[in-house]
Parts: sequence; C-alpha cells; structure tokens
Amino acid sequence: MACLYLLIVFFSFTLLAHCSPDTTRRLLFSSFDQHVHQSLSDNCPAQPLPIDIPSELPDIINNALSQLSALGESYVDNKAVPGVAMGISYKGKNIWSKGFGVKDKNKPGIAPDDDTIFRIGSVSKVFPVIMLYQLYAEGSVQSLDDPLTKYAPDFKINNTFSKSDITLRQMASQLSGLPREAPCGLTPLGLNICPLTNSEILSKLSSQNLLLPSWTRPSYSNLAFALLGNLLATHYDEKKSFEDYAQDQIINPLQLTNTGFKITDDVKDRMAVGYTPDGDEAPLIDLGYISPAGQMYSTINDLNKLSQFFYEAHILAFNDSSVLFSDFESILSSDLRREMSLPYFVNPDGQSGFGTPWEILFDGNYTIRTKGGNINGYSALFSFIPELHLGINALFSGSVDDGTFAKKAFDIFLPPFVSFLSDNVPPVPAPPNPNIYVGHYKALLNVVTANIFVKNNEMYLSYNYSGQVMSVYLYYHDVQSMQMYYPSHLLPCLTGELLAILGKWVYFDPVDKSSGNITGFTIPPVHLKRVSEEF
Repeated sequence: MACLYLLIVFFSFTLLAHCSPDTTRRLLFSSFDQHVHQSLSDNCPAQPLPIDIPSELPDIINNALSQLSALGESYVDNKAVPGVAMGISYKGKNIWSKGFGVKDKNKPGIAPDDDTIFRIGSVSKVFPVIMLYQLYAEGSVQSLDDPLTKYAPDFKINNTFSKSDITLRQMASQLSGLPREAPCGLTPLGLNICPLTNSEILSKLSSQNLLLPSWTRPSYSNLAFALLGNLLATHYDEKKSFEDYAQDQIINPLQLTNTGFKITDDVKDRMAVGYTPDGDEAPLIDLGYISPAGQMYSTINDLNKLSQFFYEAHILAFNDSSVLFSDFESILSSDLRREMSLPYFVNPDGQSGFGTPWEILFDGNYTIRTKGGNINGYSALFSFIPELHLGINALFSGSVDDGTFAKKAFDIFLPPFVSFLSDNVPPVPAPPNPNIYVGHYKALLNVVTANIFVKNNEMYLSYNYSGQVMSVYLYYHDVQSMQMYYPSHLLPCLTGELLAILGKWVYFDPVDKSSGNITGFTIPPVHLKRVSEEF
C-alpha cells in the first residue's frame, strides 16, 4: 500500500515540478476559485458535517417541521389510525416532537406525545442484532460469519441449494433464505400465538426447506430473528430468555425507561390504543417464541435515544472534540456500532438495500438506515443517518406503510436541513501562526512539489491531479501535525476516495530557530523540504 500511495503522490505532484513559482501561484488560485464555485452536482453531493444548531430553530428548519406536521396529520384516520407520534433527534438532543389525533378513540381530545407507548413490531429486530454484536464483542460468539449450528448444534433445515450452513450475519441481514414465519401452527388470536420452546421449534424445522440459497437476495424472515434471539440467549445463559438478556444488557443500560416486552396493566395505562383497518380495537397478542422479531413496545423518546446510540458512533467534524462516545462504549463499541450500520445488500433498483437488520434507502446524498414495524394494531418507523447524527422516528396506532412514510419524511426534512448545515459550516481553524508553514516545497529530485497557503483564514495544501492544481484543507492539530480533508466541492467522489486523503496526517519538521519557520513536512512516505516562502 505504501508503494501505491507513493505512486499516487508522485503522479499527483509531477506537473507542479515543471512550473515556475509564479506560474504555480496563478494556477493555484485560479483553479482554487474555479473549483470552489463549481456546481456541486458535478462532483460529490454536498455532505456537510453536523454542527450545533440554535435552540431557537431557524426558519428554514421550522418550515420543514411545519411540512412534517402536515405529513403526520395526513396519516390520522379517525377510524383506522387515530393516533400518530413523531420525533426528531439531532446530535444527542430531541429537537422536535409532536402528536396527532388521539391516544384512545373513547377519550377524545388527548393526543399522544413523545412518552406515549406504542407497540413497535419489527423494530424489535434491532435488539437481537445488538445482542449478536455484544456476544461477538465479549467472545461468546467467535465470528459473525459462524454458522448457527456452532451455537445451536440441534438446528437443522433442509438446504437443497448447497452444502453451506446459514450464518449469523446472513440471519441478521435477511439473507439466510429461511422461511418467513416460524412453524408455530394455528392458535386462536389473542393468545400466545407461538407458545413453543427452542426444542419444539427445532424439531419442526428439521423437516422444512430453505426458500432461497443463502447470501443471494433478501427474503424477509421473522423466523431468522426469532432463532437468532432465542438460540443465542440460551447459548449465552441457558437459564435466561432473550427478553431477560435484552432487558439487562440493552434496555436498562440505554435507559430506555418505557421500552420492553411484557404489556402489564401499568403499560396499558400509558399506551395508545391500537386499531384494526376496520376500526376495531386490536387485541394485544403475545408473539411467544417470535418475540425477538416483533413483540416490543416503546416511545418516541426511547427511540430517539436508540437513534443516538447508533449515530454517535460515527465520525464527527474534525474540529469538534466536545462529544465523546464513553456513554455507549460499555454497551457496544463505536467500531461495532459502525459495523452494524453497514449495508450488506443493494437491491437491483440501486435505491434500496438491506443491512443488519436495516431496510436501507439511498437518496443520492445520504444512506438512510430504517427499520419499520407492523403488528396487530400498530406501525412504527425507526430511522437515522449516522453521518448527520440525525434520527427521525414515528409511531402509529394502526396499520400504515412505514417505508412510504420514511421516504416522504426524509424528502421533506432532509434537503432544507442539509441546506442549513451547508450555509453555516464553521470556518476551518487555521493555526495561531500559519506563516511558519506557508511556502513552496519540493521532494527529492524535484519530482514532487507542493505549496501551503492561507486563504480566507483557512490553510490549504495544494497538489496536482489530472493536470489541474487542486487543494485540500489542513485541519490544525498542533505545530507538528495536521489532518488533510478534501471538501466535497473540490474533488470528484471517486477521486477523493482513491487518493484516500480524508483524515490523512501531515507531519511537519520542528520549527527552525533561526528563521522561525517550518523547514519541511512529510506526507507518508514522501518528505518535502521548503524551497521558498513565496511561490
């Protein structure tokens, strides 16, 4: 890799080696100005980093929230969906929440709020996946790509496609090929609809077949998450259920005070009543063995906390060191939370895909992780954009298409929100004394040249790419080290990724005592010496 990077740097800087200092200076600033004002659509989509927003929200965001309110109100159906609750979290804070309609059709005038309990259906699947990653982190699971049989030797299902065993990661990302539902049999609605044990389920599965070859295309499976949760919980501690594990290791540490599995009388008192499409009150069914796939209840406030758990694991602005990840590290490391957020399958439309356990939307600028849920009488949307530290969540007391709602909500809120961030990007901090770095530099045999300059109180390192002088920001760290970062409007996406500039460190020589200037710097593995202060 070092040789590859050396070749990239060599060819990137070669043209400058043949330019006079005056010519280089003219090329530098004309190209810089040209690229700053170039249309963003010609390069990377605009992806500003998250910044603090004022407690009194700006008009552009308030206008978007008004449209979101109208969207939420449009989903209220006095017959089938009488209540809706919505909320947005950003950088660890709830910046907006609102309830629409009523909690209970028999109690008019009382709208749901961000602490009203709703059932969340398949959003429950997030919890067995967190458990999987936790068990991997602490060593009970050796690899996410281990076969399920390693931890549940009695598991067997007929695989007519190959001799491969299904893996834990495949199960967590809807790529296992398992049947959609567990073999529970028919039970009366309103009772435990799957009152079976691990051994009973495994016995029934031994005569069934995979629907698809694993790891080829998604096949939605509640069974996969039921097995994942119940079998791994037994592997971890045969005396505890998945519900026990989730409560002790996830729900309590995250302080999700209104989230759980068992619907007690106290929970009912704080719960929005769910309704069938016919407008009847929906019975509160118990999923039994399928509990890890859809049994849970929660609130907007708790889902906002869960959003924060994921998005705060991702990269912050380089000049923002105020947010630490320590609150969540003991639950699951930021590395594994980032891994859990990865897409694993892109659908042929190129606009959607699957992760663990996400249903993923690609909007051109951002990858939105969502998990929708539907259970008798309720629907839910849990969603977040890690790079923006943004979560949008919604709960419904009836049956709705959560995927369509997610698309509409982000289409409304995301463009003005990103526009606000783009228009309020804080200046890149220049060093207290940038003049000690400014100058023209050359490497051995003059095959690599570079310039460091300050423009608008921001410090840049210039280099050449494809015959054009380009520039990257230098983020100040200390006198002898800085980080490089290319703004999206200065380089095409793929170019920036191939050059691997984001976050690279530039190491400067000690200040020369006689001149008071830096004498050279290293972009590993190339070292450049100062030639002049003017270029």
